[in-house]
Amino acid sequence: MEKGDQGKEDFRDRISELTDEILFIILSFLTLKEVANICFLSRRLKILWPLIVALNFDASNTLGELRRNGRLRKKKRTWYINWVNHVLESHKGSTLNEFRVCFDLDWTCRHDIDSWFCFAISKRVRKLELDFEEVAEETWPPGGNLDDEPAFAFCPLSGYLCQLKTLTLEMSAYNMTFPNFPEVTNLKHLAVSA
Repeated sequence: MEKGDQGKEDFRDRISELTDEILFIILSFLTLKEVANICFLSRRLKILWPLIVALNFDASNTLGELRRNGRLRKKKRTWYINWVNHVLESHKGSTLNEFRVCFDLDWTCRHDIDSWFCFAISKRVRKLELDFEEVAEETWPPGGNLDDEPAFAFCPLSGYLCQLKTLTLEMSAYNMTFPNFPEVTNLKHLAVSA
């Protein structure tokens, strides 16, 4: 600091002085919530975050709340769906290494889930994890028969499965209609549980 500037802090945006590569490495270690919290620190972070290649929509804290108070389910589901949709609308990257959705979602959310799935596939995702653990109470389609109402069609799955290296599907009490699987030459890890 120059003489006379003592006591004044240097408010230069030092983060913006880092290279894009370093900033992407930093962003890759953060959750989406942490990225959102630090974007105000630097104008470059605001520009770069929509290009990140790992979208992990982890809402573990909210799932814990639902375990303690199932009446929050509808409100928290709406919040979660809006959060995911907002981030996907803002995302500008052309590819994704990882796309993970983990929340208490059921057949009533199938249209959003299908659009998220199509988004991930359109970004040539390499690792896809869909975890729809029900933590409050189970919800069933009208009439109570899952066979009458397929929850998720995964129509585009067959054409893009060959690009995936990791596929994890964890869904309780769902009826999934899977197409015929093509060759999965790149798939190194497959986990399906219900």
